[in-house]
Amino acid sequence: MGEKHSPYFLILPAFLTLFIITIFPFVYCVGLSFLDYNLKFKSTIFVGLQNYVGLLQDFRFLNSLKNTGIYTITAVLSELLLGLLIATLLNEVKRGKNIFTTFLTLPLLSTPVVMSITFKNLILHTTAGLLNYFLEFFIPYPIPWLADPNLALISVILIDVWQWTPFVMLILHAGLQGLPMEPFEAARVDGASRWQTFKFITVPLLKPIIIIALLFRVTDCIKAFDIIYAATEGGPGVATETMNLYAFTNAFVYLNMGYASAIVILMFLVSYVLSTLFFKYASPVR
Repeated sequence: MGEKHSPYFLILPAFLTLFIITIFPFVYCVGLSFLDYNLKFKSTIFVGLQNYVGLLQDFRFLNSLKNTGIYTITAVLSELLLGLLIATLLNEVKRGKNIFTTFLTLPLLSTPVVMSITFKNLILHTTAGLLNYFLEFFIPYPIPWLADPNLALISVILIDVWQWTPFVMLILHAGLQGLPMEPFEAARVDGASRWQTFKFITVPLLKPIIIIALLFRVTDCIKAFDIIYAATEGGPGVATETMNLYAFTNAFVYLNMGYASAIVILMFLVSYVLSTLFFKYASPVR
C-alpha cells in the first residue's frame, strides 16, 4: 500500500499549495461574482447574473474595457516590433554580443512600480521632466504628459514599452539562435535579399516563438495594474483606468466585493479566449 500510494503522497504538498493559492481563490471569486456582497454594509445577497448585466451597462466599466484594449494592443504591438527589430540586429552582432544584451536588458532589472515612478518624476514630469526639457527647443510650452486625458494613456503605454521590450527581445533572440541554418543557406545560394529572407524564412520559422511572446505580454497587459497605478492611479479622471484598476477600486474603495469579482472573472474569460487562440495558431510551420 505504501509503494502503491507513495507517488500521491509525494505530489500532495504541491497540490495543496496549488489549491490554496490558485484553485480555491478562483472558485471563491466565481462564487462572489453572483453575490451583492458589500463589506461596508455587511450585506450578502444572491443576485445571480445581475453583476455581469450591470457591468455591460456601466459606462465606467466599458471605458475601462476600452482603455485595456487600447493599452494591450498598442503596447504589445510596439514591443513585438521593437523586440523583433532589436533581436534581429543583435543576432547579426559577432563581437560584444553579451555586452549589448546586458545593456539592452537593464530596464528589466527594475520593478514596474520603480520604473513608473522614475518616468513620472524624472522624464514625464510637466515642469521638471527630461522629455519636456528637450522638447522646449521645439515647443514653447510644457506638455502635461500624465495630466492630459488625451496623453496620459499614451504615456503609461510608453513606460510599459520601455520596461518590457527587452523581455520580448530576449525571447525572440533565443528563438532566432535556435533556427536551422539550412533554409538561410539555400536562400543565400538562390540570391534572396535580406528582406526576402527575413519575410519568407525568418518570420515563418519564428512564428511559434512570436506567439509565445505575444501570449506572455497580452495576458500581462490585460491585468496591467502596477505601472498605471504608480503613474496616474487611473487618472486624470478615468482616462487611464483599466479593468484591473476598476476592480481594485470597487473592491478596496467601494468595498463592493461581488461587483469587483465579476470584473475579475470577465478579465479571466478574455485572457482565456485569447490564450486559446494563441495556442491554436502556435503550431510549428510544416
